[in-house]
Amino acid sequence: MEGILRSQGFCPIKKDPEVEHLKLCQKLVAVENGQVIGFVGVHESYPGWLYVHPDRYCRGMGRTFLQVGPKLIHEKAWTIVLAGNSRAIHLYQSKGFVEVNRYQSDNAGYPCICLRLEPEI
Repeated sequence: MEGILRSQGFCPIKKDPEVEHLKLCQKLVAVENGQVIGFVGVHESYPGWLYVHPDRYCRGMGRTFLQVGPKLIHEKAWTIVLAGNSRAIHLYQSKGFVEVNRYQSDNAGYPCICLRLEPEI
């Protein structure tokens, strides 16, 4: 996430102001040799909290999480990504998502630009 947001904008999940939303999510977790290597949290139409360990980038794990999505996500899926997170943007675009809104926000109190992505109709 280097260069996307100041490191102070990331905090332990227990301290994340959005942790209450995570509690509402159905979670899928990928584990290898007892270590979490990726997860996604899905709530209603929102596949958020998608994380893949950097050692597993570009190996299809994110796409796999999003392929499971149709079983968990309503037709009107949407998500939010940080504007500088080109890996996430590319992943969602590869699954048919397009940018529908760009706006100023904050992450743990630090300013950032976010994109709302939805499947192209």
